Amino acid sequence: MLQLKMPQLRKITRAKPLQRNQPAPRPLRSHQEKNNPDDDDPYAEPILEPCCCCECVCANEFTKESSCCGCFPIKCGVVFIGIFTVIITAIFFVWYFFLFLNEYIHWWYVLVCLFLLCPLLVGASFVISWFTMDTNTTRTMLYTSQILALVSVFLLAGWNLIYFIFLYKKDKFYAGMGDIPSNVYTQQNKKNFLFTMLAESVILFVFFGYFLCVTAAYSEDMHGPEDAEGAADAPASKPPSAQSKKSKQPSANADEQPAENAEEAPADGAAAE
Repeated sequence: MLQLKMPQLRKITRAKPLQRNQPAPRPLRSHQEKNNPDDDDPYAEPILEPCCCCECVCANEFTKESSCCGCFPIKCGVVFIGIFTVIITAIFFVWYFFLFLNEYIHWWYVLVCLFLLCPLLVGASFVISWFTMDTNTTRTMLYTSQILALVSVFLLAGWNLIYFIFLYKKDKFYAGMGDIPSNVYTQQNKKNFLFTMLAESVILFVFFGYFLCVTAAYSEDMHGPEDAEGAADAPASKPPSAQSKKSKQPSANADEQPAENAEEAPADGAAAE
C-alpha cells in the first residue's frame, strides 16, 4: 500500500499551483548600494595591495592616487590621525586634571585649562564616530575635529603664557601632587618650562595643521566622480531641448498650411465664376 501511494503524493506536490500573493525574490543590490549607508556617498571598489606578509585593503578606486607624508596610503594616514588625536586628548586631560592636586598652582588655573580642552574633547568624539562608520557626514566631522584641536592647542598655549608670566609669582615650576611636607616636588626653572611648553604647542600646531589638509583631501577624494558625472550629464540634457524646438516647428507649419488653403479656396472660386 505504501508503494502505491508514494507516486500519487509526488504528483500532487508537483501539480500544486503557486500562490499569487507570494513575495518575489529580493534582487541583488548594485555596487552603488553596497556598503553605502549614506545616500550622498558613492560606492568605492576596494583595492587589494600586497603587504609584507599578506594582502590588505589600504585604498580604493577613489583614493589610490593620494598619499599621506608622500609614502603611506591616505587611508592609513587618516587612521593614524584619528588615533593620535584620541591619545593627545587623553594625555592632556589626565595631565591637567591631576594638577588639581598640585599645591603650588591655583585651582582656577586648572579649571580654565579643562574648559579650554573642551573643543579637543568634542573633536575626539568626532573621531570616534568616524571610526564606527566611514560616511560623508563622519568625514566632515573628522575634518572639523582637526580644527577644534587647533583651537584648543592655541588657546591653551595662550592661557599658559598669561598665567605663568603674569599670575604665577614663583621663579620655579614645581611638578608633583599632595601635601608639600610629605611629598616630593621636582623643581624646574620657569623659563625652561615655558620654552618646553611653547615648543610642544608649536609642534602640535604644525601636526594638526597638516592633519587638517590630509583629512580635507581624504574627504574630497571619497566623494568620487560625482562632479564628473554631473558635468557629463549637462551636455546630455541639451539635445532634448533641441528636439523640443524641432517638434514645435512642424506644429507651426501645420498652422500655416490651413491658412494657405483658406487663401487658395477663394481664388479657385473666383476662377470657377
